[in-house]
Amino acid sequence: MGRKSKTKRVFFAMECQAPWPEELPKGKIIPEESRHMTLAFLGNVDIEELMSNLEEFPKPFFDLGFTAILDKCLFFPEKRPRVAAWGVNFGNRENELKGFHKALLEWMKEYGYPVEDRDYVPHITLSRGKFSKRDWEDSFYPLPAALTNIHLFESLGRSEYRSLWEHPLFAPFTEMEHTADIAFKIRGRSTSEIYQHAAAALAFECPDILSYVEKGAAHTGLNDVISSLNHLISAADSDIGVPFKAVSYHGELTEKHHFLEWEMIVDV
Repeated sequence: MGRKSKTKRVFFAMECQAPWPEELPKGKIIPEESRHMTLAFLGNVDIEELMSNLEEFPKPFFDLGFTAILDKCLFFPEKRPRVAAWGVNFGNRENELKGFHKALLEWMKEYGYPVEDRDYVPHITLSRGKFSKRDWEDSFYPLPAALTNIHLFESLGRSEYRSLWEHPLFAPFTEMEHTADIAFKIRGRSTSEIYQHAAAALAFECPDILSYVEKGAAHTGLNDVISSLNHLISAADSDIGVPFKAVSYHGELTEKHHFLEWEMIVDV
């Protein structure tokens, strides 16, 4: 007798963290710990066969996660939507994500997994079922996000998921313990990326500063990065008030794992 296959309902997705609002409009809200950005849905598959095929998974050519902006409210499907989601804008790293997504779909086709024939729209689902579209649109405001590890998730039903496999990525920033102040370890592949990831870390503390972040500016060194961050803080504080005073001229850029690291200390 042949082996009896065991199927699971699975999909590939990235972890997503954001300073989520404490309250959201009415709906069947996805818990924070379950929010993710889907890369590809496989459906019901033979899980043992899939786990074996993952040995040839197309590893991304980047090992550092993304910062992004959740910049719009989306609804799926267009007619009679049952999903409320926030769109993910990757800025100048959009082509990196698209390149990996294309490689993932090609791998799926090669191994005979179904591939949806539609444009890929990066988004984070926040609610399913019945909801007021107007309420979601009216309550929306942009948020920073950090997207890291790639997972194969099993869908358990009722918006519950379990990771069956993981490809780790370094986080663009992580918060550190620091007496009296706020501190982060910032990672980036260039000084300009250090600035973008440091600004995202600040925006996790105060999302309203997003509109003050420089887009596409070049930075020649760490002091230039810190100066730009302090200009951001000063401008935002003058207009709206922010919960910190300045970024300290502290530390140095060190090279680790093919990218730069810096310990950012924020005076509060």
